[in-house]
Amino acid sequence: MRFPIFEIFWLELRGGLRQAAGWYHLGVVFSLLFVPFGLWAQTGQSAQTGQSAQTYDVVITGGRVMDPESGLDAVRNVGITDGKILALTDTALAGRETIDASGRVVAPGFIDLNTYQHGDPFFRLRAADGVTAVFHLEDGATQVPAYYEALTGRALIHYGIAVGHGSLRSVAMGDTSLVVVDGVAESGGAPELNYRAPTVDEMKALEGLVEQGLRDGAVAVGFGIEYAPGATHSEILRMLEIAAQYDAPAHLHLRKWDPVQDWGQFFEVAGAAIHTGGALHVNHIQSIAGSYTDEMLAFIDRARSFGLSISAECYPYTAGMTFIESALFDAWETWPESRFQRYEWPVTGERLTRETFARYRQQGGVVTIHPRDEAAQEAAVRTCLAHPLAMIASDGAWDEGKTHPRSAGTNSRVLGRYVRQQRVLTLMDALRKMSLAPAQHLERRVPAMRDKGRIRVGADADLVIFDPATVMDRATYHQPTLPPSGLETVLVGGVPIVQHGEVQPDIFPGQPLRGPTTKADSDLPAGDLLIRGVSIIDGGENTTSSPHDILVADGKIVEIAAPGTIASERADSILPAEGRFVLPGLIDVHAHLGDGGLGKQSVADREGALSQFVRYGVTTIFVPGGGGGNDDWLARWKQRCGDGELQCPGVYGSGALITAPGSHPIGTIWGFSDDVDPALVYARGAVAVAEDEPVGPLLDRKQALGVDAIKIIIEDGIGPRYPMPRLSNAKIAQLVEGSHQRGLRVFAHVSMPDHVVDGVAAGVDGIMHSVEEPIPEETLATMANEGTFYVATLSLYDGFFDRAAGHFGAAHEPYAMAGSSPRAISSLAEFLESPFTAQEAATVAAAVRDNLRRAAAAGVPLALGTDVNNPSVFPGYSAHEELALMVEAGLTPGQALSAATTGSASFLEQGTRLGKIAIGYEADLLILAKNPLEDVLNTWTLVAVVSDGEVIEDVVASTKAAVE
Repeated sequence: MRFPIFEIFWLELRGGLRQAAGWYHLGVVFSLLFVPFGLWAQTGQSAQTGQSAQTYDVVITGGRVMDPESGLDAVRNVGITDGKILALTDTALAGRETIDASGRVVAPGFIDLNTYQHGDPFFRLRAADGVTAVFHLEDGATQVPAYYEALTGRALIHYGIAVGHGSLRSVAMGDTSLVVVDGVAESGGAPELNYRAPTVDEMKALEGLVEQGLRDGAVAVGFGIEYAPGATHSEILRMLEIAAQYDAPAHLHLRKWDPVQDWGQFFEVAGAAIHTGGALHVNHIQSIAGSYTDEMLAFIDRARSFGLSISAECYPYTAGMTFIESALFDAWETWPESRFQRYEWPVTGERLTRETFARYRQQGGVVTIHPRDEAAQEAAVRTCLAHPLAMIASDGAWDEGKTHPRSAGTNSRVLGRYVRQQRVLTLMDALRKMSLAPAQHLERRVPAMRDKGRIRVGADADLVIFDPATVMDRATYHQPTLPPSGLETVLVGGVPIVQHGEVQPDIFPGQPLRGPTTKADSDLPAGDLLIRGVSIIDGGENTTSSPHDILVADGKIVEIAAPGTIASERADSILPAEGRFVLPGLIDVHAHLGDGGLGKQSVADREGALSQFVRYGVTTIFVPGGGGGNDDWLARWKQRCGDGELQCPGVYGSGALITAPGSHPIGTIWGFSDDVDPALVYARGAVAVAEDEPVGPLLDRKQALGVDAIKIIIEDGIGPRYPMPRLSNAKIAQLVEGSHQRGLRVFAHVSMPDHVVDGVAAGVDGIMHSVEEPIPEETLATMANEGTFYVATLSLYDGFFDRAAGHFGAAHEPYAMAGSSPRAISSLAEFLESPFTAQEAATVAAAVRDNLRRAAAAGVPLALGTDVNNPSVFPGYSAHEELALMVEAGLTPGQALSAATTGSASFLEQGTRLGKIAIGYEADLLILAKNPLEDVLNTWTLVAVVSDGEVIEDVVASTKAAVE
């Protein structure tokens, strides 16, 4: 069979469809070329030439576009491609997806400078409130790289963090009780350290830790000074000096202060601004200053008139919130009884007493703090919101659902209550305070912010669409996670993450926002390879990063940085990749070692297959037994590859597969009788286990020979044609239990729905192959809940279809022939008769694809496998074919690529070293000329393959024209 999508792609490469498509590509190129020459949208116009011929990824039609940077406030259509705004016009635009924004405001996505507890639950709350980027800039991280790595590929919205003075202070002073999760201190700590100054040595250690955080790309230096009353003025001054040296703003939660008697605490940081020349930002100023907010803002205004860089923020609620166990409340035992009534426990809604405060303080958690004077505090909020210099930030956090309503409703409350109802500020000014102003505040340290907070051609497509007549917060102190009303659509990098007011599941377009990563001279690693200017597609997620440089040393990724920031002399060789895309190496978890042809294969044929995998960009394989792949055979091939004798992908395997006597493949494919010599069966790559035979010795031997997993056969042959005895359910359970006791995962070879049901019930870790009838919904639900992998091997079934249809499509596909073994291709000229009729084959193909689509929809984890070395299933090429078939089955390109990278890495339990592009991961990389998230067949446009840090010679690209 020759799939239409394959034919279209091949004709396009040959020029058959280029005449029409070329105008689209030229339109994009010309749009990008003219952007730097001033064709922005300040006047609401854009270049019209060729727009009518261009199709954008997303078009927003008829919305009231409001851009705080240019002042644009008019009805416009917005064209978005590759996460960028490429058109802003009153002319009709064509898009693959259209969003009708008639009667709605289209604004830059909101940027929240002050948040905590980053992760998916909190990101979903802020996204529903129109936020497209969040920052944790009060205190912050103890380990900046760990924070960014933890969120890579898992973020709904953009994210960034400061390096935390408070938590690093504890580390430098010898605290070993601090609990750090994903680089951020979450609990623990020695309270007594908050009340003393650091020693000289501790101060030196603290300086080094803060500097390291800034060199690792922290956005700012964060200070919760009120929570560390022992921090001296000289300590704070030194920290602010370091921040200024790295051009990083300092975000401050000021000390306790009495605005009537003592302004010294504010002068402490204002004086530091004079001394260092650095930028200072005062967090939640209305909470700090209360009824004296106007005086403090006036003081900041005066300081700014003298050239000092001081800014402030506020949130639109009268009550605050913090952790009840914090140092802020260390003097609680001296409080008068009346003070406790101001504190509310959000879980129950109760106002506290001395007794309940003591109990909850010991328990720990967030507590709501109501003001002494509600009316006075409301006036302070209004004063801050109206002041030109004050930005809006939520101070939001997440504590397992216990939070403040500001986490869900800050922006919508400003728009509904203070803009529409009370007219405290204009709509444009509110948008400026929530988008442009925060972006401008950070853009000197974080250059990526220069394209955020604006709506103009060339800016990032981080946008929010809302109804100005109905937008309003709904969260309360008792129901703090209720989403707002009237806020309908949010896009991050052009990807709709909120639609019709609902946050979409399993979409992760958020990207890290960080400062430049610099290293002390003594810390700079030498590199073997520097890849220049490549856009990262990490783990197959539905997003593409801006260009980066990637430094590789000793087979691992050691640095990822903005283009041009890694010196060329640090690397032995340079791979220019500007305008290209980089994807983690593909992982095929069902790949028998052979060339995909018919007839007996030599050792040289198998060696050639190993090289062929890598030349097509498959950098890791799992060999699941059969085809001679017994335990000893696997150990020898792994040793030869490990010793560098051969050009190899990473090799994992199960060794000999385990089956019942006379069952598949012993009696089906190999045709052996029941009394066959076990040594002959083992030589072919299988072991037969009798029903009464103990499994322990067999599993011990396999473990001793270094197999990576166990493969069991629980089918009775191929469909109903070859009924054979199979392992009983009791025997399957024994094998699964025994394997798990030895730390070995178990994968089951199946062919019918009953086999899937039985294997999943026994606790297998993965199902290999699809089946010809629907897998029961309850079984798919169990697989999703248990994390049981599904490897559909559509390439195998596609080969059956081709064979039954009377031709052999893959053997005639030019991209397959370009890199496959001539022996394999020629051996298929006289192919055996298919066991299927054409109608049967078509039915099977439809069924196996539908099972994959249903599995993906149910949340079953997916991995890519092809069953290489069946006839027509070629090493390397078939992984690309599998991706295309997965998309034809109903997956998105991102889902298919995820299965081939992060999914397959997790299948192998190698998710901490394979399948991602991140510091510390293996340097297995594909450089592509075109973006495979736009068309998964763009994986054919290989420019280069890096395997274990080495650039591979003679990679297989579809055609030379495809990469030029």
